[in-house]
Amino acid sequence: MPIVLIVFAFAALIVAALVFGGLLLFIRARFVTIALAILGGLAISSTLARAGPTTAVTVIAAVALFVVFNRIGRRSRLQSRQRRRQFGARRAFDIEASSVESPPIPTGPDPTLDLAWAALNQHAGWAKSRIVAVQDRCRLFLRLADREPFDHAAGDLAVRIRKRVPEHIAECIANCDIATAAERRVILEECVKTMEAVGVQADGERERLMGMATATMTVQRRHLTRDGDSDAFSID
Repeated sequence: MPIVLIVFAFAALIVAALVFGGLLLFIRARFVTIALAILGGLAISSTLARAGPTTAVTVIAAVALFVVFNRIGRRSRLQSRQRRRQFGARRAFDIEASSVESPPIPTGPDPTLDLAWAALNQHAGWAKSRIVAVQDRCRLFLRLADREPFDHAAGDLAVRIRKRVPEHIAECIANCDIATAAERRVILEECVKTMEAVGVQADGERERLMGMATATMTVQRRHLTRDGDSDAFSID
């Protein structure tokens, strides 16, 4: 029996030590809040009680003020943590964007379009190969479209690529300045997907124009390789 009492007393001492240690840590972490709550409780008790502050009123007021101050402090810490997280994400994005070397000033036939491709490549570095593929498709199509100035479909698509593509890329990059890191990734990814859709249209028009050019070359080859006795005015 004495052994049981000794074990029980030892366990009670350990629990009491843990509770006391936790209470000390809590007071240390909330020292300012507790002090302000006690002072506020004394002030409220002195104001309400004519004969001087009473213990009950002081305790109730101090507990109420502690709850209010603790909630305000928790909300302030949460907002501060969110601001630090957003600042860290924006800083990481800025460092990632600034780490990419600035591309040389384009000197091709479409400098505005080339600058737009370079800007998108700089901000969406993870999709560099996709952007380069779209750029090549549009470049080949524009070369071929310039040879067919009277083709309405090709001319309309060429105007949209040269004018609307730089405008859309510039708008997406501008919106990235007021977006979070996750939102910037979505904006740039959707921009790349839109450019890929434009590239598919450009590739389809290029194949159509190439088919016409191939037919013309086939007729020319037939004329160049025909026999000398054939009719000079024959189409074949």
